[in-house]
Order: sequence, then C-alpha cells, then structure tokens
Amino acid sequence: MQGAHVGGSGSSVRSIAQALLLAAVLAAAPFGVFGQVRFFAEAVPALTWTTVEPLASFDADLLESDHYTRYYAFPSILNLGLETEQRGVGLVFRVDIRPDFLSFLTEPYDTNLPFVQNPLISAIGDVNMPSVGYIDFHGENLIFSAGRRKLKWGPETYSLAVSDHAPYIDHLWFEYRFRTEKGAFWYNFVVLGADRAGASWNDLTASRYGYKTIFAHRAGYESETIRIGVGELNLVHDIAPSLIDMAPLAVFHNLYEDVYSNVLLAASGEFKAGDFRGFGEFVMDDLVMSWESWQGRPTALGWNFGLEYRILPGEAYQAPAANETEYLLEEATFREPGGLTLGFEHYRTTTYLYNRETVSGKWTMPDHRLVNSSFGYVDSGEAYFLGFAYGPDAALDMLALRGESARGRFALSLKYLRKGSYGIQDSYPPTDGASTWFALQEPVLRNFIGGLSGAWALNQSLQLWADAELWLGDDAQGRVSAGCIYRISTK
Repeated sequence: MQGAHVGGSGSSVRSIAQALLLAAVLAAAPFGVFGQVRFFAEAVPALTWTTVEPLASFDADLLESDHYTRYYAFPSILNLGLETEQRGVGLVFRVDIRPDFLSFLTEPYDTNLPFVQNPLISAIGDVNMPSVGYIDFHGENLIFSAGRRKLKWGPETYSLAVSDHAPYIDHLWFEYRFRTEKGAFWYNFVVLGADRAGASWNDLTASRYGYKTIFAHRAGYESETIRIGVGELNLVHDIAPSLIDMAPLAVFHNLYEDVYSNVLLAASGEFKAGDFRGFGEFVMDDLVMSWESWQGRPTALGWNFGLEYRILPGEAYQAPAANETEYLLEEATFREPGGLTLGFEHYRTTTYLYNRETVSGKWTMPDHRLVNSSFGYVDSGEAYFLGFAYGPDAALDMLALRGESARGRFALSLKYLRKGSYGIQDSYPPTDGASTWFALQEPVLRNFIGGLSGAWALNQSLQLWADAELWLGDDAQGRVSAGCIYRISTK
C-alpha cells in the first residue's frame, strides 16, 4: 500500500537545519571531552548518465522497488558526522545530504551538485537522515549493535533472508560465539524495526500502516573448513508484539498465529577447501504438502548456491568509509578481503515468495519521506525487499571477478536475469496458486546485465570512483556514474 498526503515544507527545512546544527555542535565540542572522537566531512561531487527517462507524472501508488534502489545508488553530495571506538565499543553518526526524492524521479539528474541543474532545495530536500547511526560492541565472542545501518545474513552476494538491499535497517543485533576445541557454536538474535502504525496528517485516527516488527534468531556451527546455520524470522504485523514473539529460543512456527505472524525459515551452508569457497542458502515461507488442502497460501521457496576461487591473495582496501555499504554488519563467512577472486552464483525465487495478504505482512521494508511538492509525504510499504534484491518470481546467474588491494578495488560482473511477470504488488492470495507457485510467470523478461565498478584511493583524503551497468535484452538500458570523495577529519 502506497500513497501520498499533504505535509508542510517548513518541517523539511527545520529537519535539515536541526541535523546540520547537531553536526556543527558536535564538531565544535571541546576535544578535551571528545578526545577520541573523529569528526569528518565528505564532499562527493558526481556526474552520471542514464538512459532511464524521468517519470512523466508522479503517482506514489505506482512506485516500485527499482525507483528507491536507483535513488540510493545516486551518491549524497555531502556527508557529515563522527566516528569513535574505545575498548571495543564504537559509535557512528553520519548525516547524508541527498536530492529531493520527487525531484530525482521527475527531473533529469546529470550531477548531484546544487545550482547546476536543479535548485538548492531539490538538492538538499531529503530529510531521511541519518542513514547510518549506531553504537556497537565487538569482543572476542560477543557482537552487539543497536541503531541504523545495513545488515546481512549468509555467505552469498544477495541474501534471501536478511540482505543489504535496503539502505539501512533499524535494529538490535546480538551474536555470541561458544568456542570448543573443534570449532565454535554460535547464536544470533536480531530485532528489526520494519514499520510502525501511522496516520495521515489531517486525520490522525485513520491508520495507514500497521505495526511491523521482525524477530529473527539463528544458530549454527563453524570450524576451519565448514560453517552451517539455520534459523527463523518471525514477522509480527498489525499488532503490538509480546514476549512470546521475541522469545530468543522459541520455535516461531509453533506459535501458529497466522493472522498476525508470518514466519520464514532460513538455512545456509559454506565450506572452504584451499583456495575454493562453496556456499548455498535456502528459505521457505509456506510449504503445501501433497496430503494437504490448499487454502490460499501456496508453496513459496527460494535458494541459491555458488562457488568462488581465490586466484591471488591481497590486502583489504584501506580508504575511509564513504557510503552506507562501508558500515555493513554481516554474518561471518569464509570470504576473505583483498586479492583477486572469480565466482559463480545461481539464485531462484518462486512466484509467491515474500508475499502476504496485507502489505504489513510482506517481507518488505517501508520508506516514508517528505517531498518538495503539494504531495507532502510519500509513503511506501514495499520500497525494498528484506531478502533477494530482485524479489520473487526470478532466476539469476552471475559470474563475477573481484579485485582488491590497499589502494584500489574493482568488480566486474555478468548476470543473466529472468524475471517473471508476477510482482510483490500483485494480488494475493492467488486463485491458481497451487499450479503457479513454481514456474516463472509469463511473460518472462530476459536480460544480460554487465556491471563494472571501481575505486582508487589517492590518499586518505581523496578517492576516485566509477560505476557502470548495461542491460541488453527486454529491458535494454544503461547508466554510468563517476566522481570523487574528498574527506577532511580531525584525526
């Protein structure tokens, strides 16, 4: 469910002023008190070219995940914030100045510089900030994080359960490792603030969105050569969660609260043999057995597998963090930073994966924002998938060559994407779900996607970067972006 309602532009200006004032106060604080705090500012001027045409008209109800993904792929022009770490405890706060969402979708954006093509207000119109702000602890066995950042489960590029598709997730993350003489058992408990009950500006009693909170737990074992994990995610929607929903050792499927709960099973495995790394993941939402009568919720599955070969060892990229991805918190894997790797991955999601009768029950993450128009607020309950970036009813094969050193990194990929016609916004439950749950739904769009990205650190203050993608097939399109990152900091 998506829509727009009227809000005041004054609140947008006030929010920007408050964020900038907070950053200024923190930067001006006496270093005798904040001696270990690193304050920073990053300017990220960028040029971009794309064949994707601006929207001729704006209809919030028709916005899809691709619009939001493209928006956050466009770099912020300015980042301000602070970083500190003491005795394993870290704190990060980062304000990112981005274009106004409505202006970005309806006007041509060849650069993120203000006054060049768009007025200042369209260049700093987004007040969904910060996209990164958290406190965490990394100890020998314990990891804890609370706040807002990207999260990811699984050893593959695109997780099917908890992925880094969304620009950020509000969360609590607890992970502990129980070490033994032959490896370690580990446990991970995560709470995701997916959405909350909201109302329109003019009618505070008219609910637009229900409560949506995700509790997830995962346990596994790892040695020097294998790693396995299994867990469940419990999406509690349209009701305030209770202690039953957040029990760390409960089997969520045994709650049988179908009206207010949607449960997803997730399992993954990984092995390492010399310079080879193999991995796979499996998720299951609903499974209809042959002896059961179908009652409207068809079988919904997803899986992936891959193999990676480490051609050369090397060092990890040493430049300072420059975007949301750099602050990613992810599950441990056998993937090693640095060097040169070649890998192949296959992904498959069936027709009705991630879906549900209500928007609040779907495995999607929302987006709520102000825009500079009479629309005021623009809301979407389906802006991002919590799991696979290409959503349900899809198959993807990917070959990727990645290189990384202390001064630079690059990624070259070739993908073959088959996308069925059934989307997350289509009607659910389907009347023919028992017969259409597996095959890609016609018409199927087929595209070869070539991607190339890279970054080079001239020093700790200046980085150059470029990113390009070309689609050949039913959705032919292309884009190229390039720019620099200039950073100044107190340390």
